[in-house]
Amino acid sequence: MTSTKPSPTQQSSRSPLLARAQLMQILRACEDAGLYPTPVETIHAVAFLASFLSPLWGVTPLASHVLKSDDGPYYPSLQRQLDHLVGQRLVDVDEIRYRELELGGARIAAEFSLNSKNAPAVLKLIDRIPGELEVARLFFEIAVNLQDVEAQQSDDVARMDASYSDPEIARNRIVAFNRAAIKSNKTVESARKFEWWDESYRLDPPAQLEMYMQLLKARAHG
Repeated sequence: MTSTKPSPTQQSSRSPLLARAQLMQILRACEDAGLYPTPVETIHAVAFLASFLSPLWGVTPLASHVLKSDDGPYYPSLQRQLDHLVGQRLVDVDEIRYRELELGGARIAAEFSLNSKNAPAVLKLIDRIPGELEVARLFFEIAVNLQDVEAQQSDDVARMDASYSDPEIARNRIVAFNRAAIKSNKTVESARKFEWWDESYRLDPPAQLEMYMQLLKARAHG
C-alpha cells in the first residue's frame, strides 16, 4: 500500500475508450439493480469498490488508485470520460445539483442514465470484448448490494472500505494497491475473511462480496 501524491495519470488504469465502456456497464448494472437514474456518487463508489475487489473476481481493475478525501472516492479522470459519454449522446444527464463538500466549497453533481436510443447497440459491442461480461457481473453484484442505501449516500459506504479507511493513509493522499501482491489489498483481505462460513462450508466470491458489503453498510449506517 502506498500513500504518495497523485499524478494525472494515476487516477485510471484503463484506456479512455475502455474506461467509457466500463462506465456504461456501471450505469447498466445500476439500472438493472433499480438505482435509476444513478447519482454520480454511486457511479464513483461502484468504480472504486469494483476496482479494489477486482482480485477477488479475477478481473482487471478499472482504477488502482484513488485520492482519499472526506467526501468519498472520486475519480476526476473517470468523470471526464463520463462527460465524454454525455457529449456522445450515450449517457443522459437527468438532474444537476450542487454538493457541499466536507471541508468547505462545493462541486457540481448530477444523476445519469443510459441513453435508451443509442446505448443498447454500443453495450452489445462491449459485451463481446473478452472478459467484459465478468466485469459487468462484478458491477451488478456491487450495485445490487447498494439497493438499500439511500440515493447519494453510496460514497458513505465506500468510505468504510478497509483500504479507503486505512488509518495509515492520511487525507489527500493516494489509496492504492499493488496488483502483483494481493496481501497489499486490504479490501480483498477483508472480503476473504468471509471465505469459510464454517469449517465445512466455503463461500464463493459473490457471497464473500455480499458479506463484505453488508459489513460496510453496517459501519456506515449502523
